[in-house]
Amino acid sequence: HVIIKQAKDWYRIEFIVTSTSADPSLKAKIWKSVQSFKILPRDERVSYKIEAVPPAERAYFLPVPQEFSASGYVFPMGTLQEVTWTVKDSRDPNVFIRRDVINISAASTMGMPMYSATINGRQIAYYGGVPATREQLIEFIKTLWGEEWTLIKTWTEPLKYDKLLMERQIAQRIGQQGYTPAYTTYNVQAFIALFKRGNLYRYATVLSVTFSMTDYYTTASNSMYGTIITLQVPASKRRDLSHLLAAISFDALPNPDWISKVRKQNVQAQTLLNMWTKQRLEAIRQEGALFRQYLQAREAESQAFQQTLYEHQEFTSDINEAWSNILGETIYARDPSTGEIFYLDDVGGTYLRDPQTGNILMGVDPVNADVLKSLGWQEMDLSYEPFD
Repeated sequence: HVIIKQAKDWYRIEFIVTSTSADPSLKAKIWKSVQSFKILPRDERVSYKIEAVPPAERAYFLPVPQEFSASGYVFPMGTLQEVTWTVKDSRDPNVFIRRDVINISAASTMGMPMYSATINGRQIAYYGGVPATREQLIEFIKTLWGEEWTLIKTWTEPLKYDKLLMERQIAQRIGQQGYTPAYTTYNVQAFIALFKRGNLYRYATVLSVTFSMTDYYTTASNSMYGTIITLQVPASKRRDLSHLLAAISFDALPNPDWISKVRKQNVQAQTLLNMWTKQRLEAIRQEGALFRQYLQAREAESQAFQQTLYEHQEFTSDINEAWSNILGETIYARDPSTGEIFYLDDVGGTYLRDPQTGNILMGVDPVNADVLKSLGWQEMDLSYEPFD
């Protein structure tokens, strides 16, 4: 079934496709809905214009109704280029639809947690953990909006296919890497939630994926990457405007020229990071294997000298400290822009930090370091002694 809708400045063609093996009652229901459609008279049609968001990059094309305006910008998100946009009513600030991109990461090494959170590429103060379940994501949304927003209802069926597609893509991506830490899990969420505060309603369309990883040295990390499309309307305009604004999120189209431009950069940067991660994890494995061999070779010797070392506690302490320095050299690394100082493993090479996410890469070779610095990563200051 094909439906053609004509607006003032453009045409919209919709296809409704049903499987030949679909249930007859479902086909009848769809056919009944199609028969109820009509070509609106000109005085009932909504006048649209197409705006490029942001104008300088023309990253997205949005259908914007008359009396509405669009705005947005492009920002880096790790190795990706993302876009945030807003379409709002110039007559009523309480009417808008907005796309936000959320990234939260947390790492724990020997029980010491560190958090990093950004919204649309901008750092925010957040220490509430990494949301993974639907309930946790709803609490996170209320943290952003304020606790006065009350949850009314949630839907999962409209985004059932989106969730399935995301799960397949993530599983395929992990499989293509061919090398993962000791333990990796992921959680995909896709749902729509309705909130209310006073006379205002907000619909939140949430798509997110959360990764949890643990490596061989008890270093755990969690990260969440997702989008929230927020639609807000007053109760008096909910019937007239909610469907109109919701249609914008489905009709927002990324510019193919922009996608082609950034895809090469994204693939290059992601490939570089994957190679570095594989090399680093393999080096950690080899170091662990060598250390275990060393301990096995010294086990008999250690037992023979155990009583002697026990009688000389001070000497034992000095020996242990010396071995600790030999087996675990560390280095001070300072972020040149924020002044933050980290006490990290000394693995040689260049240390780089992403100013957007706070991620740190250690031991990067000169060629790869130049590539990452061209993408915005900053080289860190290094010292074997504490900075003044």
